[in-house]
Amino acid sequence: MIDCENCESGLPQDILMKIIKAQTKIVKIGHEISHVMNEVVKSAMELTASDGATIELSENGGMIYRAVVGTLEPFLGFSVPVGNSLSGLCVKDGQILYSEDTQNDERVDKKASKIVGAESMVVVPLKYGEHNVGVLKVISSKKKYYGNQTICILSMMAETMGAAMYHSGEYSIDELLLRATKDSMTGVDNRASFYEKLRLSFSKPAVIGLMIVDMDGLKTINDTYGHRAGDEAIKELALRLKKASRNGDIIARLGGDEFGIIISSDEPIETIEAILDRFRDTLSGPYYFEGTPLNFGASIGFAIYPDDAIDMTDLIDLADKRMYESKKLRKSIR
Repeated sequence: MIDCENCESGLPQDILMKIIKAQTKIVKIGHEISHVMNEVVKSAMELTASDGATIELSENGGMIYRAVVGTLEPFLGFSVPVGNSLSGLCVKDGQILYSEDTQNDERVDKKASKIVGAESMVVVPLKYGEHNVGVLKVISSKKKYYGNQTICILSMMAETMGAAMYHSGEYSIDELLLRATKDSMTGVDNRASFYEKLRLSFSKPAVIGLMIVDMDGLKTINDTYGHRAGDEAIKELALRLKKASRNGDIIARLGGDEFGIIISSDEPIETIEAILDRFRDTLSGPYYFEGTPLNFGASIGFAIYPDDAIDMTDLIDLADKRMYESKKLRKSIR
């Protein structure tokens, strides 16, 4: 356990100024929790010269990586048990914890630490009201990397994150966690939730269908009619994806106008062409913005586990590659 008092008086002036600038930038983001979390981990990594940083939220017995940066970027959606990890202990006790050698620390999930390349780490509790709902964590590939300055910096950044959670509105913890997993514009899952659920799918002995969908012509819509029209087009794409999906399919906005869909294997299995035809039919047709018909369409890439790939990253890369091949072909036909 580490006690961090009088942080501000113990930090160099230049570091304090960097923290204040980071806090100011975070405050300006507003109430979008996922965007705030992304900026907090970015600032935490830079200010502590760490290899990676994450915000983990405590959900359903697991500590879920909801925002990641640096070497932890490939692990978005990663989960470690609450009951057998330094992060879980941090949430339970509400204390700042430091492991200077993760592979020789009984408090740490050694397997998970090895997977993400963390030889040392610091975790700071994130408070929402009276509850500890998660942690802000930084990692290093070096043992005994961190000192008191890191502890103070993270303590101040965690306070900023806690304030952002509080000012996001009067929500219950369940509502707050829901907001951290949903895309505010479209209402579908966000990128972190998509990766979490895809990782969970890979832990089951089942066929996984993965679809990457990217809207065609968004730049033209933005340039011609403005970004409000573009935002409405993205919402329309999400609505059409929902309409084409079946019970159990998972739809997520991965960023911008790109969406990911995990095809449920709980429903009767269709052929790939049947699935693609269903989505193509739903996505085709004009989109009307304030009475004006605009060209609307999307390019689709599809990949199946285990037929096309047995690694999650390879499956995503293949679906993404096929999506861009489809987009190139669609452009050549026009």
